[in-house]
Amino acid sequence: MKYWLLLCLFCSSLAMATKDLLTFRDAVQEQEYQRLTQSLRCPKCQNSSIADSGSVIAADMRQKLYQLLQQGKSEQQVVDYMVVRYGHFVSYEPPLTPLTWLLWGGPLAVVILGGGVIIRRSRQKVEVSDAVVQQTAITFSPVPLWQWLPGIALTLGVSAFLVYQTGSIPQVQAWKQDTAQTPELLALWQQDPQDISDRDTLSRLALGMRTRLQEQPDDINGWIQLGRIGYQLDNAPLVIQALEKARVLDPDNQLATLGLAEALTRSSSPEDVTQGGELLKDMILKGNVNLAVLNLYAVNAQQQQHWQDAVTGWKAVLKQLSPDDPRAATVEGYLCEAMSKQQKHGG
Repeated sequence: MKYWLLLCLFCSSLAMATKDLLTFRDAVQEQEYQRLTQSLRCPKCQNSSIADSGSVIAADMRQKLYQLLQQGKSEQQVVDYMVVRYGHFVSYEPPLTPLTWLLWGGPLAVVILGGGVIIRRSRQKVEVSDAVVQQTAITFSPVPLWQWLPGIALTLGVSAFLVYQTGSIPQVQAWKQDTAQTPELLALWQQDPQDISDRDTLSRLALGMRTRLQEQPDDINGWIQLGRIGYQLDNAPLVIQALEKARVLDPDNQLATLGLAEALTRSSSPEDVTQGGELLKDMILKGNVNLAVLNLYAVNAQQQQHWQDAVTGWKAVLKQLSPDDPRAATVEGYLCEAMSKQQKHGG
């Protein structure tokens, strides 16, 4: 993997990520991921699991869930993290906490209490005449509307409180506040991406960009910018997803294609590395040849142990460098290694 040091020298300005899409350690981990995404509720959609929801919040939850599993967290630890962050509402099987009892029993208690108040107020003594008594007819006075108001107000107030506490409304409000700051944060980031270095601010910017791109899915530059932000966050799935979206809109976009090829080349999946190589070959055939493309092509060939292609690539890179370029010596070292492997293994 030592080739990545040289790759960074040539391609750091592209700011692309370094991992493949969701790659699981084994089938057991993949099943854990599927179970968890089905068992957690989307705070925004509320009636959908995060596996079925297309909201930005659900996508962020799926990404965080994947990261936690990669860190070796158990299913219960993942659920506990999500509950702390989004509240018990996200779990379809919330624990029996005082708030849960309040949620289940509160409305019934309010109805009983309100009904008791109303019945008590309605039991008024009725004055009847002797003639009415003799006829055993009892007349009840009608209950004024204002006497119903305390019970109704109490019911509505408690219900609103329960919905606010258990419906992830605070989290949704925080999401709306973050998206409202997107124009300001994006303008600051466009001036110099390094001006925004803390992860929390970058995460809020990424969330706002994803929300904006859901409303403006044809914004090619927006997708590319989101990919670069994903690189700063070290969020590989976000980077690849964003660049693939950009390439769907413009298959010939050199920045998106090269960035995607780099991310795929760095993948641990042989299929991804092969796909990255195909993208690079296509760029070269179309005449999109520059130092970054040639360097990445050589690295990709070396990753696939295509030694002849690697030799060709490193030679092409050397031709692009001046003799006094400090990178030339490093490239020559990789070229010698590729030539040695070619003689030993062929191909």
